[in-house]
Amino acid sequence: MTYVEGARGDHSASPLLLDGKLIVHLRDVVALDARNGDVLWRVKTDERHGSPVAAEIAGAAVLVTANGDIIRVSDGELIVKRQFRLGHNSPIVEAGTIYALEDGAVKAFQLPSSTELPADSKLELKWELSSTRANQLASPIVHNGLLYGVGERGILEVADVKTGKRIYRKRLDFGGGRVDASLCLAGELLFVSSTRGVTLVLKPGREFEQVTRNELEGFSSSLAFSENRMFARTPKHLICIKE
Repeated sequence: MTYVEGARGDHSASPLLLDGKLIVHLRDVVALDARNGDVLWRVKTDERHGSPVAAEIAGAAVLVTANGDIIRVSDGELIVKRQFRLGHNSPIVEAGTIYALEDGAVKAFQLPSSTELPADSKLELKWELSSTRANQLASPIVHNGLLYGVGERGILEVADVKTGKRIYRKRLDFGGGRVDASLCLAGELLFVSSTRGVTLVLKPGREFEQVTRNELEGFSSSLAFSENRMFARTPKHLICIKE
């Protein structure tokens, strides 16, 4: 059995299974051999609540962390570090671009073309868009050329992924509560939930369109979908809703 020292205090970053390695971001980013739990490498970095995400550079698997680090999965080489700083949510990587929703700004960075970079290299900033200074707890979504993000106060912001131009901003009506859960896309619909248990179902696009509103008991976790079922985990129950 392998014991990996964790972070002090609260922690919520999810593990990631990639190239036969189980990646865990606790106090450091650690890669364990998925077969036996042996520590393969460890990268010193700041702990974060957001989860690392997988990407690829020139055929090589890499990690992008919520701390703005890019790490090569094969050997734990730190390619670039601290390009942005996400307090709670996770970055998104789509079509060679990293999208990071910081408190007060949305940033888009170009992934490098090689994993062999000089020391202290910086990512190319493609664009930056100011946003609300509320905490960004929910991870965003990219769909059909648009980036959707929502802050804890329920303000939905939609931007064009190519230009960084804001398409619209809308305060969602949850009747109170906070947005902790990440945005979810299922069946070509966008689901946004609040801690009061209210989920708004939206139609993605360049204009705001609310399809329906659903209410459950309060929860903070993200929704999960499988075929025609939706799952919500509350403090007391695991709820399954079938179409």
